[in-house]
Amino acid sequence: MRDLPLASTHVVDMSLGHDGVYESLLQQVLAVERPELESRKHSLNKDVVRLCGALTDEQVQSLILHSF
Repeated sequence: MRDLPLASTHVVDMSLGHDGVYESLLQQVLAVERPELESRKHSLNKDVVRLCGALTDEQVQSLILHSF
């Protein structure tokens, strides 16, 4: 029996569902095609975490209540 090279083997996690597979594939393609966007996304995520940490509980409750 001949072993398949690992580089040509692909695994798709179908437990994610259609939307999850789509999002995962989109992220992988963007990471290869536009790596600067991946870097920008990480930077924005850090900013969101930092800003959320600076909010008080009352501000968070107000934002949640007024977002609908």
